[in-house]
Amino acid sequence: MADELKRLAVIAVAILIIGSGVLLLPLMKLRIPERPTNVPPTALYARGRGPSYWINCPNITSPTRYYCTVYSSDGSSKLVEGVFQESGATSSSRIGYDGSSIDWKHAVLRPLHLDCVAGGRPPDVVDCRAARH
Repeated sequence: MADELKRLAVIAVAILIIGSGVLLLPLMKLRIPERPTNVPPTALYARGRGPSYWINCPNITSPTRYYCTVYSSDGSSKLVEGVFQESGATSSSRIGYDGSSIDWKHAVLRPLHLDCVAGGRPPDVVDCRAARH
């Protein structure tokens, strides 16, 4: 009888450990990586379906204008930097960048003036790698 109880206890513990691992696996994917040293502390991590980014968008001259900088997920490069304007509200509080607009908490931000963009857009917008900010 004691051997059966031991075996049952071992099986129960194994099931609990495996079950906990299965439940924790999705939470491990949600973990925010360590902030790179060149990314400001006000930047938020944006996990995308494709690439992920660090996005910093403080308000500037008005409540609907932001000076945004989008960094690569490892912080090694700026992808875009400039003035963005709210162009609509969203129902989600998602934060993301789709290559042109930024989903910032409650609003969609569209660029008004870009100081730099990865790869540049000659002749008006310089490449962020060449820009000195």
